[in-house]
Amino acid sequence: MRLNVSKGPQPIVVPSVIGEPFAQAASELQALQFKPQPRYVEDNQPADTVIGQSPTAGGTAGKGSVISLTVSKGPKTATVPDVTSFDLASAQQQLRASGFKVQVTEQDVSDPNQVGTVLAQDPAVGAQAPKNSVVHLTVGRQPTQTDTTTTLTTP
Repeated sequence: MRLNVSKGPQPIVVPSVIGEPFAQAASELQALQFKPQPRYVEDNQPADTVIGQSPTAGGTAGKGSVISLTVSKGPKTATVPDVTSFDLASAQQQLRASGFKVQVTEQDVSDPNQVGTVLAQDPAVGAQAPKNSVVHLTVGRQPTQTDTTTTLTTP
């Protein structure tokens, strides 16, 4: 009688997936028959970036093993971009893309080139501010003019 004894699953070298987007890292690990398991944490790395893994790169694990991945939720704050001298629509688009809300105050200007242009912003350029917080913009507007001309009609 012959008896075959299995040595168990052959260990596979775990690749480094740190710095990769989670979807890419998970796909790579699944292709090697690992089971990626994410754990999301606050971090300054961009959202959905793998910032840690266990077992570490170069270690080994059997097929079907769970690979724990620490994944960034992204920073709680963002840098306020410089939108001074932008037209209002472009400034709003840039700020919203950076994760901010916008509040606009208009200010009379004497230079027609400043009408519709961002003159100032608060918080200041480069400041760190919480995502979804409000950036206040001061935008130039044409001064309202009162008509002081008098028209005389003669009978």
